Amino acid sequence: MTFQDFLIGVLVLLVGATFCFVGYRFFRILIAVWGFFAGFNLCAAAMTALFGQNFLGTTTGWILGLVVGLVFAVLILVLNLPKLLIMAFTALGGAVAVLAGILIMLGQSMWLAYNMALL
Repeated sequence: MTFQDFLIGVLVLLVGATFCFVGYRFFRILIAVWGFFAGFNLCAAAMTALFGQNFLGTTTGWILGLVVGLVFAVLILVLNLPKLLIMAFTALGGAVAVLAGILIMLGQSMWLAYNMALL
């Protein structure tokens, strides 16, 4: 085990613990960010298909992508997802990340920690 593996393990452990215990606040922000990127990607890909240019090759694709991304982010925040569902998913995801961090710190293979994170 190298120092780099140990440092990555500590970082994953800390992020997982944060996600597990105060995940609701972070998830409310994170879901808006995901909505922005989903809307941006959707609109930029549509402009690519329409104009036959490279991805983000036109100014129109950038501008419409930003606008649609912001609309998606605002609609995501307005929907007010069920609080208990968000709390359950963030607690579960955080617990898995904590276990993966511990495994990495103990020198277990990255493959095992990665597969645990996917479960």
